[in-house]
Amino acid sequence: MNRITLHLARLILPLLLLPLLLACQRGRATYMRQQLAHLQALNQADSLLTDDSLAQALALYFDDHGTPNEQMEAHYLLGRTHADRGEAPTAIAAYHDAIDRADTTAADCDYRQLCRVYSQMADVYFKQNLSSDNLISLDYSIAAAEKAGDTMAAFNSYAMKMVAFDRLGMHDSVMATYDNVYKMFRSVGKEKYASTFSVIAAASYLETGKYAQAGKALETYEKESGFFDASGKLESGHEIYYYYKGRYCLATAKYDSAYYYFQKELQDGKNFNNQNAASRGLALLYQQINKPDSAAKYAIYSYEMNDSVYAQMATLDVTRISKMYDYSRHQRNSLEELKRANTEHSKFVYTLAALTVIIIMAFYILTVWRQKQKTLSEKYDLLLGLLTKTRNEKDILRLQVEKVKEQLMKGKDELNTQLELTKTLQHQEEELEKLVQTKEEEIAKLSLELKPFTTKAFVRKGFTPEQAESELYQMTIQLSRQKSILTDDQMSKLYSLISEQLPGFCYFIEQNKEKLDVTQYRMCLLLRLNLRTKEVANLLGVNISYISQESTDLVDKLWNIKGSSKVLKGRLLDIS
Repeated sequence: MNRITLHLARLILPLLLLPLLLACQRGRATYMRQQLAHLQALNQADSLLTDDSLAQALALYFDDHGTPNEQMEAHYLLGRTHADRGEAPTAIAAYHDAIDRADTTAADCDYRQLCRVYSQMADVYFKQNLSSDNLISLDYSIAAAEKAGDTMAAFNSYAMKMVAFDRLGMHDSVMATYDNVYKMFRSVGKEKYASTFSVIAAASYLETGKYAQAGKALETYEKESGFFDASGKLESGHEIYYYYKGRYCLATAKYDSAYYYFQKELQDGKNFNNQNAASRGLALLYQQINKPDSAAKYAIYSYEMNDSVYAQMATLDVTRISKMYDYSRHQRNSLEELKRANTEHSKFVYTLAALTVIIIMAFYILTVWRQKQKTLSEKYDLLLGLLTKTRNEKDILRLQVEKVKEQLMKGKDELNTQLELTKTLQHQEEELEKLVQTKEEEIAKLSLELKPFTTKAFVRKGFTPEQAESELYQMTIQLSRQKSILTDDQMSKLYSLISEQLPGFCYFIEQNKEKLDVTQYRMCLLLRLNLRTKEVANLLGVNISYISQESTDLVDKLWNIKGSSKVLKGRLLDIS
């Protein structure tokens, strides 16, 4: 039986704990997905992402619990966070991790997200002046966009290749790409966006001597880009246009116009690139119109600008080296964080396993204890029934013995003709005495067997060991298990037994009987037997709250003091 119980405990308890564990996991999963969605929303709103601890935690969590798409998104956002923090190497590493997490063999692969990963990777390469890597990432971005059916994303990535080709001095590729880009965007009604790349194409046209195409590209930029207001004023940030417009005018011998545009860039464009381009353009202009002094002046200024640009690039190189050092530090920190996370996870698993074992053992012990108590209770009831039956049989036999003795006494006074009857009666008396003795032995044996069961019980009931076998005690045990209301016959028998064994208490209760109603009187008798409040309420057919209320009243009536049911019971138990 114990083995069966243990096996059942092993099977049932994990099933009972499973819903709780699943609920905890679902709660954590919901929270982490909410955090992922929140971070993605900030990213799409173009907010600056600087909390790398959150992004790192999301990446670690979804690596263990997420789908491939969720893993890709988490590492993509980690890359975006590093990029916003200016940590290019870690950003690139995170983007590569995002790409590795994508399951391109799955039907539900999020190619749109994969396109964004490659696009952002290309942006980091662009800012690091790594144009070849920039082109490779853009090609992958285009392929992912096409699989996602995102035409605009594919067009955007294709158009950005013009910038990389321009930086690499691949002018033929710039011009060929521009022709395709212009046709692509015009096919979907995005002429304005297509024209923004016209100035890049114009630069390559000018470098290769294709001045007519350069003029047309610049005209397209002026008319369709939307960077010029009604008065022809150029929007800030696009001043490089003035340089290429000046170059075009210089190439077509429009020197006054060339001077105007170069000066315009020099005045409006405040960054290094614009200042350098404007001074270079003016130096070329003065050289072409044979003004060597002015040409030298702007050549020197251009040289100074180039020197400043070189110094700026050197600073950027130092920054990149510093970031590489930070990347190594970040890798070390990440490994330490991962180790800590694994340690915490192991602790959690071991704690959960230990808790599960403890609960299973407790459940097993409780089950065995209850079964043992049930068995003991059943055995006790059986022995108590046998003891009562045997005592009744003994009493019947004793009556029969007395009856036979009476007949035997009569037989002695009669004639000798009654001798045979006398012998018979003597024989019956002997046999009956033997049966009585046998019953007494059985009673003694049953009492001995009952003793282990009654030791704790009679102490709880307020009886002495000597009283444990008394009829009053046996009746108290029966009453404690009785679920029905006490009958008048039971009450009468109970009072009779109390009178015999608790005469002092019986005298006390009789002296105060006039102060009590019937229920209060019975309540005092039952409480003197040390029955529980609930047991007394069941036997009297009242609520437990009634017992508490009446106890206060009884303490006042019997002893003229204030007290609770505990005080009442304690005082009654002291009276024997």
